[in-house]
Amino acid sequence: MWPGRQQGGPQFRVNRHADPSFDFNTRPESVPELDLLALTFAIVRLIRRCFRNLSSLFRDMAV
Repeated sequence: MWPGRQQGGPQFRVNRHADPSFDFNTRPESVPELDLLALTFAIVRLIRRCFRNLSSLFRDMAV
């Protein structure tokens, strides 16, 4: 629908060979940084989408 929409954000896959005794309720220290990185990517994508929609809107209004 929009150009450049088909590339997604960072993809997080579950490691199949992870330690089975790992408790997902205990958050390791690297998880907040990963959440912050994903949040930053989402905000950047949202801002780029807004600017792209606004530019196409102004282009349609100028015609």
